[in-house]
Amino acid sequence: MSVSINSFILPNKPFKWIRFLGVRYVDYDPKLLFEYMEKDGDRGFFFTDIPNRNDNDKVRWRCDSFKSGYMLVRMLSGAFAYIREGDGVLLPYRFAFASEFNESGYAMVGTCKGVSWINTKFEFVATNGKKYNCDPGYNNPFGRTNIRAFNGITSLEGEKRKISVLFTGRDSSIMYFDSINGIMNFVRFDGKEHKEQKIKKIIITIDDIRSSKLDLEQFVFNDQGYVVLGDKAIFANGHFCTTEDLAKLAFKFIDRIGAKDKKFVMQPVDEKNKF
Repeated sequence: MSVSINSFILPNKPFKWIRFLGVRYVDYDPKLLFEYMEKDGDRGFFFTDIPNRNDNDKVRWRCDSFKSGYMLVRMLSGAFAYIREGDGVLLPYRFAFASEFNESGYAMVGTCKGVSWINTKFEFVATNGKKYNCDPGYNNPFGRTNIRAFNGITSLEGEKRKISVLFTGRDSSIMYFDSINGIMNFVRFDGKEHKEQKIKKIIITIDDIRSSKLDLEQFVFNDQGYVVLGDKAIFANGHFCTTEDLAKLAFKFIDRIGAKDKKFVMQPVDEKNKF
């Protein structure tokens, strides 16, 4: 199903990832352009109007049910908003796009500054790792603010802990968001932890990082719980290793095997047991 407002199509399926591509002019009107991939693999682009709060605005479309205490709705103006389940109040926050809240209590949202997550307290996760109260100022594409959103995010995935990839286009870096603890810090590990060596931004160098070929799924932790980014292996348990660290760990492992097998002696194989 797709929602069509003013001839602009916005998918109404769960996003696998979404990117903010900036402000574009359509018939001299500024629009916000997003690229997306849905859970089923469909991929595309959509425009939205710049969201503004208008007290005379009315609800045009709504989801079928409440999630985490809130129902996602879309206004006649095209902006997305939420109705609170307890008292049926339409909350004042407006977004260029928004998703329903997931089981972790987070929803994807888009503003004039980019994309990010909000929680059920309507706090917005910014690129500095802090959470801020949702504010209409996010929706001024030409305004100045130190509170920045991300250029791209993936859906929250995982069993015990749900983690999202956050892409910051300004410095071509990747961050990770844990639905329990917030922006993740990674501690260097080379056989022991070096707690004084922490990172939360991983700088990446990819030729087509700003092109539509970018697939944020390539930065998601694999089934073994790690991802290789440049010269670092990043682990979902909160560690990272450099290539030097990995070589050091490999030699330790080899030495350990050698110590266990010192008494092992190769024996000749007779004709009956020949391979």
